[in-house]
Amino acid sequence: MQKFLKHWPSYLFVCMMVPGLRYYYGRLDCEGLLWILTPVVRLVRFLSGMDFVYLAGCGYVNHRYRFVVAPSCAGIRFLTIAMGMLIFSFVHRMNSRKQGMVWTLSASAAAYGYTVLVNSIRILLSIHLPRVLGQVAGKEGRLTAERLHTMIGTGVYFVSLLILYGLAEHVLEKILNRKKAGGTVIRPAAPVCWYAAAVLILPFMKQAAAGNLSITAGYAWTVLGVCSVILITEQLFLHLRYALLHKRH
Repeated sequence: MQKFLKHWPSYLFVCMMVPGLRYYYGRLDCEGLLWILTPVVRLVRFLSGMDFVYLAGCGYVNHRYRFVVAPSCAGIRFLTIAMGMLIFSFVHRMNSRKQGMVWTLSASAAAYGYTVLVNSIRILLSIHLPRVLGQVAGKEGRLTAERLHTMIGTGVYFVSLLILYGLAEHVLEKILNRKKAGGTVIRPAAPVCWYAAAVLILPFMKQAAAGNLSITAGYAWTVLGVCSVILITEQLFLHLRYALLHKRH
């Protein structure tokens, strides 16, 4: 409670920003989201050389690949997850309220820049991966185009969130000159909980209220499957790395 009272401005900031972004995102048109769509498209263009044309009320269109970077591609949900996780999971470790506010503002800016980068990678994969897989994504069956799109988004966003948490831990160690005790290879639960809450729990509650659980269930199983594979792979890698390091010593 004492730490919460010390950093109440930071908690108040994120409690206003995260719901506020989600609320206004649902009410903004394409023009209202150019502050995040335009940097994403510019980075995609820089990384790939692909050309996009802006169409008012629609978004950025690439005619060659028939791909539209629409408001739904803005990455606002990932931005709110990243911002909330960086602030709620780390600000209580700061030594003073001033240091906490500096972290809060820096984390918000970092979350925005990271979202632009991650969303650009997701868009590139969404354009090229179905083409690499050929006819598989277009067949009616388990791997439909919609399911492949969900798998790409889930994989990119979830892996990126795990990486972001690890980077934040490393930066915080440098700032506070502290090392976490122990040598555990278990990833902290914070990124998993934040992603699950935003991507599964809240949408499930919303769809349940609308009586549309069949669509939510299929989406949920796809998300859970992709996340499980990622977590298992990560833990195997970390355990192997941990064992090799201790073997050397």
